[in-house]
Amino acid sequence: MIRGNLLALLLGQSILYVEPLFISAESNPLPRLTQVILVNQGRVVMRPTLGEALQALIQGGGPTTENAAAPPTTAPPTVRPPASPAPAGTVASLANQANQAFNAATEAQRRGDWAAYGTELRRLQQTLQELQRRTAVQK
Repeated sequence: MIRGNLLALLLGQSILYVEPLFISAESNPLPRLTQVILVNQGRVVMRPTLGEALQALIQGGGPTTENAAAPPTTAPPTVRPPASPAPAGTVASLANQANQAFNAATEAQRRGDWAAYGTELRRLQQTLQELQRRTAVQK
């Protein structure tokens, strides 16, 4: 099992941590994505794809870790990049868009295309922020 790069994405007043897990075979030099772990506000889920993990996190699937050593949440920085239009679509299509951005970022990273990697991470962050906005529980 190969642990991928841990991504920390700002989502409003919290951070979403994303860590892919890969498996490598001697016959194939490219590792294959097998699981994605998400951590947000004390909740942890692990699923085969980012889209499935996002849906489980949003819909409450998977175990929670209320008092576990989950990464702390922090306030977002005061300086932000210019806002892009919010991604459109249903919650399911937004989860699919996030999965596509994650896969594109992973592929760009493998190629060493850091500009594309950054672009895809920003797209992933924007999609996740829109998912969070649409699924936020009104208090």
